[in-house]
Amino acid sequence: MTKVTMEQWRMFHAVVKYGGFAQAAEKIFKSVSSVHYSVCKLENLLNVSLLKVEGRRTTLTAHGEQVFSSVEKLLTDAISLEEYVTGLNKKPSNNLKIAIDETFPMSVLRKVLQTTCNDSLLKNLEINQVSSHHCNTDVNSEYALAVMKTPLSGYSVESRFKVSYIAVTQRKNPAFANSVVVSSQDLYPHREIRVEKTQCPLMSGNENVWVVDKLSSAIELVCEGVGYAWLPELDVRQYLQDGRLKQLILIDRPNTNESDFYLNVRHDVALNPDVAALAKNFSAFEQQSPSILTIPPVQLAS
Repeated sequence: MTKVTMEQWRMFHAVVKYGGFAQAAEKIFKSVSSVHYSVCKLENLLNVSLLKVEGRRTTLTAHGEQVFSSVEKLLTDAISLEEYVTGLNKKPSNNLKIAIDETFPMSVLRKVLQTTCNDSLLKNLEINQVSSHHCNTDVNSEYALAVMKTPLSGYSVESRFKVSYIAVTQRKNPAFANSVVVSSQDLYPHREIRVEKTQCPLMSGNENVWVVDKLSSAIELVCEGVGYAWLPELDVRQYLQDGRLKQLILIDRPNTNESDFYLNVRHDVALNPDVAALAKNFSAFEQQSPSILTIPPVQLAS
């Protein structure tokens, strides 16, 4: 049996989160004396000092800093387990819904889904491409898993990805026929294709922008010579290799834009086998980064 109860860990976490015993007591609806007693008993049972008082604020000791992240995970896992078990008596949903940011590489998503289908009995899946910037709390609650540019309330973050984007255009695009080495100023007159208005803007005030709702649409328009776009390296690698696209090299700014994405898993379904399988396979890519999410340089077509 463990010496420490979950309630004692919860009170310790609250003191750290809210900056003091009085603040914690107010937030978790306990008396200051009960919070203080629980934390002191916790420290006595473990024979270690976790908190120190500095002025009016309570902060972590060196030992406290070492254990705090583990305590947060313990409490999150406990909530997930409780919500999952509570939902066992509910009628299971026939449809698993996941949300993917519209600028996340489709090549990664395809590999994750293929691996998951081989490893699990996943049968009913609904995939929605959405904008991280428009994904509010009401929308979030319907998704079991969401790959977004921000952590979501009510979810635990299982992994974080760093995805690289490069500027590309059609190989025969007459606007860039003479050279692929350009400046930001050179690009200003030319049409930029974006999946969302906030995606990798080259410069403020650029009015020559077409916004589409899917990554595949942006790739198709660029391949047709409509303009240039910042696209995921992984998704355009084959197009660069077979000569349909070429990379634009900028002389006055980095040639790679990077975006962070978070794998959010809703607490109450974290233990669902299908959700766990999807999360595991997404995490496999994160663990292999950057070799998976950042590809080596490609020979550019002239």
